[in-house]
Amino acid sequence: MTTKRSHNKPIENLGVEFIKSIVKSHNCIYQAISLNNDQGNDCFIEFIDNNIATSFCVFAQIKSGKSYKDKTGYKIPADLDHLQYWNNHLLPIAGIVFDVELERAYWVNITEYLKINPQILLNKSHNIRVDRNNELSLKTFPLFKEHFTNYSRDYKNYENFGRSLEAFTNLSQPDICYTGLKSLFANHRERQASWYYIILNFANINEKGIQINILGMLSNYLDNSTVFWNSEDYLHYQASSIRLKIAEFINELFTPKAVKVSLYFLKEGIAKGSFSYLVFLVLTQLNDIHNIVYQFSLDENLQLDERNKLFWLYIHFAQHHSVDKTIIDIDNFLVRYPNNEEAYLFEGIKETLLKEGYIQTG
Repeated sequence: MTTKRSHNKPIENLGVEFIKSIVKSHNCIYQAISLNNDQGNDCFIEFIDNNIATSFCVFAQIKSGKSYKDKTGYKIPADLDHLQYWNNHLLPIAGIVFDVELERAYWVNITEYLKINPQILLNKSHNIRVDRNNELSLKTFPLFKEHFTNYSRDYKNYENFGRSLEAFTNLSQPDICYTGLKSLFANHRERQASWYYIILNFANINEKGIQINILGMLSNYLDNSTVFWNSEDYLHYQASSIRLKIAEFINELFTPKAVKVSLYFLKEGIAKGSFSYLVFLVLTQLNDIHNIVYQFSLDENLQLDERNKLFWLYIHFAQHHSVDKTIIDIDNFLVRYPNNEEAYLFEGIKETLLKEGYIQTG
C-alpha cells in the first residue's frame, strides 16, 4: 500500500521555509519535528543570545494557505485532541499562520490562549484566532522572541515542574521522556531536585540521544580548563551553588550501570574540544571512578582490544589518585594478560608516569 502526498504539501512547505529562514537569520535554532513524531507541532525554536543558547524554547504549529483565513482574519482550526495536547504540553506552543499571497506570517501564543479561554476545552473543536498585529518577520522576530522568553519565565511553576518530572520518567515513550527533560532544563534548571532526578534516572534511559543530552547538560556545570570565559560571558556562567550540587549528585548517584552507559561515548578515546572530553569531565566527579573502570577491564568476557581501551581509561582516572599504585596496576595487568599486542603502549605509559608523574588527558 502506497502513501499519498498531500495536495497542500507544497503550500505547507512555503510556510515552513519562511519561518525557518526568519529564525535562522536571527541565529536561533529551528529544529523540525519528524512526521512520525508529530502529534501537533511542526518544530521547536530555541532562542539564542550573543551566540549562547538560552534554553528558552517554544514549539510551533505552522499553517499555510487560504483555509486559515476568513472574513474576520486568520485562524488555526483544531479538534479536541489537539487542544488538549497543546494545553497539557510542558513547553509553550506558538501557532503560526503563513499568508501565501501576502508572504506574511502571524502568530498566537496557543498556550496562553487556552489558559485565558479554558471553556474552549469543552468543545469538540475550535478556531483559534490569530491577531493581525502579531506579525512574524525579520523585523518583528525580536518581539516574538521577547514575548515567549518572558512567558517561559512565568511558566516555571510547581505544577509544570511536577508534570515535567512525570514526563521525564516515562521511559517507555522516549519522545515524552525527552520533552520532560527539555522542560526540566528550560524551566527548572535552578532547582536542585531537577538535577537529582535527571542524574538518578540517567542509567535507566535506553535512548542514546537522550543520554547524550544529559551528559552535555551536566558538563555545562563542571569546571572545564579548555573553556575560557571573558567578562561579558560570565552572565551565562552557571550558579556556583547548583554547580556544586550537581557534582555532588553525580558522585552520589552515578552507579556502575550509569558509568557503563557513559563509557559508550568514550569508545574512541578522549579528545579535548570533543564530546568525549565532556563525558570524561562528568566521570571525574566520581571519587571511585578509577576502581569502577578497573573492575570493568577485568571482565573475562571482554575481547582484548576492548579490555585495553578500558584499562587505558583506568590509567587516566587512576593517576590522579595514586601514580605509584597506577604503575603497579600496569605491571599486574601486563602479567595477567601476557599475549597483548599493545603491551608496548602500556610500557610507554608506565615510563612516562615514572619520568613525568602524569600523562596528558585529551
